Amino acid sequence: MLSIFPFRSIGKPSESILKSAYHGKDTKPRYPRAKRFLLVASLAFAWGHGASALAVSPSAQQTGNRFVQENTTQTGVQVKIETLRADDANAIRAAGFGFVRFGVWVDRLDDVAYRDRVAGAFRIAASAGLPVLVTVRSTQPLIDIRTAAADRPEALEAAGLRFAQAVEQLARTFGSGMLAIELWNEPDLEKYWPTGDVSSTFGPFMRAVCARLQTHPPGLPVIGFGFSRAPRPDSAQDALLRTATHGHASCVDAVSYHAYGMTAGAIREVARDIRKRYGMPAVITEWGVPSEGIADGNGTDAQARRVRTFLTTLDRNATPLVSLYEWKDTRSGTNSRERSYGLVSANGDPKPALAAARASLRTARGDTSGSLKATVP
Repeated sequence: MLSIFPFRSIGKPSESILKSAYHGKDTKPRYPRAKRFLLVASLAFAWGHGASALAVSPSAQQTGNRFVQENTTQTGVQVKIETLRADDANAIRAAGFGFVRFGVWVDRLDDVAYRDRVAGAFRIAASAGLPVLVTVRSTQPLIDIRTAAADRPEALEAAGLRFAQAVEQLARTFGSGMLAIELWNEPDLEKYWPTGDVSSTFGPFMRAVCARLQTHPPGLPVIGFGFSRAPRPDSAQDALLRTATHGHASCVDAVSYHAYGMTAGAIREVARDIRKRYGMPAVITEWGVPSEGIADGNGTDAQARRVRTFLTTLDRNATPLVSLYEWKDTRSGTNSRERSYGLVSANGDPKPALAAARASLRTARGDTSGSLKATVP
């Protein structure tokens, strides 16, 4: 089997190495913990609107008091650890975003340079008062593809245990700078699930992850599973959600999915459906629109218009958390459309969509004084 899980060969010293890189010699990570409390409150409020509401999981309970507030959505934006700079974090905070989302790939945490980039990204986010929604997955197969069919359930269970232990260690190392942990990203797409047939491998693996996290809660809200589409009834995504949570109903505190192209009405309907059938809130961990390849008019203006419409029509009672994709254009995208989802250019120059987002976020929080200061409350 591939050695893809962190801390397996390097052991406990890795945690102190990561903490040292994160904290630095003379500084402590700074981040407004009230944001995490607010997320728990928002999840609890959304939960309470469900027809078959369940109790909040132990992971969420350990995050602190619930300041239950109606009409609240925490809005963040996705960044990449390779390109995140202090100026970016300050600009994100000033625009009114409450958190950043980025991914951590557990199969790469054996690499010192990668660990340093992860720690550096947490440090930069904390310096601007931005907690992190961390999406955790592996980019390598979870089990050896040569594993015999009869041995796969046991191998997947063992892989799930190791993955959960990696999540626990990330939470111990960076928990003070985390808003929540998201288990996986788009497992319903072959590109992001490298372990073969997802219908037969995702469930056993994720049930093992859930079993471990239920007995060893990370002390943070846990959401899952970042589906590329909403898990509507009878969809492939819904089947994966059912098999992952079977026997572990409180494994996650919210169902996460990506809402590209969805209307406000469709998002409300998905939220209602998930509350009714699973007894938990639905959160959106990716929504965005490119500035290239748009049919309705000038690209940057159309992008701004759609961002404004999305943020102003969002039902904040139904959706306690939303993360926009993305902060900065991606130079490495395979085509111009994929390279142009950013609110700012790859060079950091603001696009009209940034002003649209800033104005919409200011309106949502009832602020008429201008943007937030890029300082820690």
